[in-house]
Amino acid sequence: IDPLANESIIEDLMSLHRVLLQPSDRLSWFSLLRCPMVGSLLQTLETLATVDDINAAIDQCDDTETEIRRLKDALNWARPKLYEYPLCEVLEGCWIRLGGMDAYAEEHIVHAMRWFELIENEGLNGYDCDQVSIAVNQLYAQPAQTAQVQIMTVHKSKGLEFDYVFLPFLSKKISSDSPSLMLWQQGSEGLLVGVNGDSIHSWLKHEEKIRSENERKRLLYVACTRAKTGLFLSFSIEENKTAIGLAKYIEDYAEAEANSPAPSSLRENPTDADTLESQIPPSKRLVRLPRAFKVDLAKTGLEGAAELQSNRDNEGLSTEENPASNPFELALGNLIHKALAWLGDTHAVIQGHTSALKKVQDRLPLWTEQSDCDVSHWPELEAQAFLHLQTTLVSETGQWVLSPHSNAFCEWPLTGVIGNSVRNFILDRCFIADEVIWIIDYKSATPNAEENLELFLTAESQRYYSQLADYKTVVTALYNNGLPVRTALYFTGLGLLQEL
Repeated sequence: IDPLANESIIEDLMSLHRVLLQPSDRLSWFSLLRCPMVGSLLQTLETLATVDDINAAIDQCDDTETEIRRLKDALNWARPKLYEYPLCEVLEGCWIRLGGMDAYAEEHIVHAMRWFELIENEGLNGYDCDQVSIAVNQLYAQPAQTAQVQIMTVHKSKGLEFDYVFLPFLSKKISSDSPSLMLWQQGSEGLLVGVNGDSIHSWLKHEEKIRSENERKRLLYVACTRAKTGLFLSFSIEENKTAIGLAKYIEDYAEAEANSPAPSSLRENPTDADTLESQIPPSKRLVRLPRAFKVDLAKTGLEGAAELQSNRDNEGLSTEENPASNPFELALGNLIHKALAWLGDTHAVIQGHTSALKKVQDRLPLWTEQSDCDVSHWPELEAQAFLHLQTTLVSETGQWVLSPHSNAFCEWPLTGVIGNSVRNFILDRCFIADEVIWIIDYKSATPNAEENLELFLTAESQRYYSQLADYKTVVTALYNNGLPVRTALYFTGLGLLQEL
């Protein structure tokens, strides 16, 4: 039994892993450049050995060397996706684009699939190269399967091909993940964290649903394209109901109605693939795709299914409860929070609200460009954020909130125990004034034109009462000094402080 780490294909995958996550690792660069997927000339390696930054040198290399161009294309595809998509999928996509499926013998591909499965199981630890190395050293290479019939999961079938593939029980309901107390996503400005119950958590949860839905479609596509000669898919549908599970993506392709007998050609000559294929309309045939094929979701109908599912998920949620349905409002809230944090940290209001407003206005264009808002909405985003900040800085209450105070914090990350659970929080503003600990939560929401202001404030207070109560519990336990703790919402678009 040989250790999995000793397999050459695994060594090359580990090099690719480090190049993506630790681009300053020179040894990994040279290992990747000389592996079967790239196969750079010694002359190229000699040139790169004289430079300090191999990553930058590769980007500047002449595209006349096809292997270098293929490497650049694969890395440029993977880098923006490293923290947006599952790491396993990004690594596998980069590996395939490098030619990994063709560069190694078939019996070695099994080891690569085992490695990708390990990365998937490691979760966030997959981003730690040393942790992955430790995990790989604990595994052993598996001999190739010789059985004529193999039963395996879709994940394990990646990279393999079979004459006939059977996918049964596609209507089986897919179990949903248990609710997460905290969700996070790496962004260009840092880590975006949401705690169960707040708007950021709702948005991240919505994003996670979309990623999970796309992952299921991708798995079905992977499973179907494992077949070389025949593909058999089966599922059942309850009477007067639509398909569920993976079956909902292929329901329109079904040729048989419920309780109907199998096609006569299947009963009389079950191995006659040509006869079976002739009975399927050309637009609904599942065929082996060429390597250069690119999936067009609009033509497959999956794009429409994803949109329909997204609409179902958002049903019953308001814009504020589901910020993903209104990314502009989410970007506006984030931009206002960023500006207020800067004002609080720099004590800019000391020099007067006019001077503070001018300073923050000068920085708004840069912060707007760093937002996730569509570029066409940047002018409106900047303009609305400016109005909120102007309202805040003109207000005496807003100036008091942003003024220097004892033990003052902006965007203060805290961890505490609520009940029997460990929770993570980010407090917009917290300080001590007149022997009182204040916890302020910024809100950019404003009432509709026909909405009564008093009713609006009451509804917002009820909505965020439990969230602020948790903040109060954590801060009280942290200070433990006997000072009273008061919580309030500050509405940036109104210049009002609503104490809870």
